[in-house]
Amino acid sequence: MLRVYACIVQDHDFRLVIVAGIICLLAAFTAFTAFDRARAGGKRRYAWLARTGQRPKVLLACLGRASDFTARASFAKSLFEAGGIEAVAAQGIKSAEDLGKTFAKSGAKLACLCSSDKVYASEAVGAAKALAASGASHIYHAGKPGDHAKAWEEAGIGTFLYQGCDTLGLLQDAYERLGA
Repeated sequence: MLRVYACIVQDHDFRLVIVAGIICLLAAFTAFTAFDRARAGGKRRYAWLARTGQRPKVLLACLGRASDFTARASFAKSLFEAGGIEAVAAQGIKSAEDLGKTFAKSGAKLACLCSSDKVYASEAVGAAKALAASGASHIYHAGKPGDHAKAWEEAGIGTFLYQGCDTLGLLQDAYERLGA
């Protein structure tokens, strides 16, 4: 123990040792905060499951061809299911009316649009409006909005999910919207 103390005092700049200690404390605080947030989300998940007997659902509205939506649908499915929300994919949608009917039959309260930027540019507004008219309490969009953010938000898209977004915050918000 004395050798460690002597090494720190004699062989290192004491100011840098203090900075390293502060960084370690901040890292520990961040880890415990993230763990606490994740644990709180788990409590909501189990409360919902105990109350309803099934997991909450989100409808993945897969627009366009499989090559258009597969990557973002897989990302959205993994994100929601990691939080205990069952992701139900709706593929082969031909029109906004079909999408609305599919959502109504799904039993989901949440919806997430999944497709490529090219398909989003032409179909996102109509799909979001159809989902909102069919009773979706909140509509997610898999991908960053880019220049279309304002138009898509006006159409009813409330949250954009993408790599690097606040996943824990997004899942907690989803459970709040579900009333859990």
